[in-house]
Amino acid sequence: MRANSADPDIVPLITEHDRIVTAEQMFANYCYFLDRVLLTSGAASAGSLQLLVTHDAVCGDFARWQREIGPSYAATPEGRAAPLLEIQTDGPWPDGLALASRPRATPTFILVDNGREIGRIEGYGDAARFRAALSGMLQRGGGSAR
Repeated sequence: MRANSADPDIVPLITEHDRIVTAEQMFANYCYFLDRVLLTSGAASAGSLQLLVTHDAVCGDFARWQREIGPSYAATPEGRAAPLLEIQTDGPWPDGLALASRPRATPTFILVDNGREIGRIEGYGDAARFRAALSGMLQRGGGSAR
């Protein structure tokens, strides 16, 4: 039963916002679980590239990236060359990851090869700049976005 918001004596135990956050957390955990299963099952071949993205829950630039690029990323040449793995800024981080430094900005996109950082993009300006920067990193890292 839904509490009447006009009645100050009735306080709902679970608000609609809490349910949304819980659903988002459950989805994020599910996605992380699937990524871990795929990585540890050998689905990612040795020497494969991966694009890690670190962000926090309130990052407006990452929300914009998700709207502008996220839905089609996996189907692009870049997405096929370097599948995406989302990581909350405070973790958990994949084991064996060797980064040049801890990310300072959100979002930070980090291209890795076997857990070793190849390059990174800090922040998100617009789709064209992001694609150009990622394409350049893939060419330098030995991946092909063609």
